[in-house]
Amino acid sequence: MSQNPPTESSFADDDFSESLISADLIQYIPEEKRGEFIREIVLQVERYSDIIPHPSIVGRWERIMPGSAERILSLSEKHQDHRMDIERTMFGVFAKREQFGMWFYFIIALVMIVGGTVIILSGYSTAGLVALVAPLATLAGSFLYNHRSARQELREKREALQQPTTPPELPDSADASES
Repeated sequence: MSQNPPTESSFADDDFSESLISADLIQYIPEEKRGEFIREIVLQVERYSDIIPHPSIVGRWERIMPGSAERILSLSEKHQDHRMDIERTMFGVFAKREQFGMWFYFIIALVMIVGGTVIILSGYSTAGLVALVAPLATLAGSFLYNHRSARQELREKREALQQPTTPPELPDSADASES
């Protein structure tokens, strides 16, 4: 089953049927400027970013193939569920790894403290004191480093959210025709 390629007039009618500019107005644009005008409109109007395609695109799919809008939405829901499952799994893995690290450090610190106490009771007070203070200093340093890193990361995320996003600048049609 062969279809004829869209002609320029059918392309223009199809593209502008849902646009902000009436297809009747397009005929008043000089033929040599029409392509440039259409490209500028498409760049300005069709800017959209999401998992689900723009509603006008979904509407076109639905007209071409009835039931496709439901399939697109179903596919995006499955994709979102899959991502959430992966995030839950990864969160569990990271939480277990962090818990293992905390228990491991606790055991090492406990051994160092018991060893330091035994060394002090054996008469070597300086070495025993170092063995007692080292795990406590390491624990305090680790806590401060993690706390500072978490605050810095939170600050960076807030700044990123507060920065306005600006669309890319398009060349003026007068500038484009001069070059």
